[in-house]
Amino acid sequence: MNMPFSRVPTSLGDTVRYLRYPGEFIPAANRSMFVQTVSFVGMVIHRDLLATSLDYIREQLFIYFDDLYFGYQLSLAGEQIMYSRSCFFIMM
Repeated sequence: MNMPFSRVPTSLGDTVRYLRYPGEFIPAANRSMFVQTVSFVGMVIHRDLLATSLDYIREQLFIYFDDLYFGYQLSLAGEQIMYSRSCFFIMM
């Protein structure tokens, strides 16, 4: 399973920091927390939210980064994404 980003690097400084300390950008393994991206593997999402967000699933990114892009677009749209070791929950 792909690990979601708890925080997406959005600047040059963030990118350098991610390269040096990637653990600062992934969720803690021992607790649930909000994240900015998702993995389609094991994701649970309300069908109404999925229906209104289908445009965020890009065919050009199929298999590579489609889920990361989808989750990040949800985050940018104001949706809260909860990561849990057992499931993903989209909180509305």
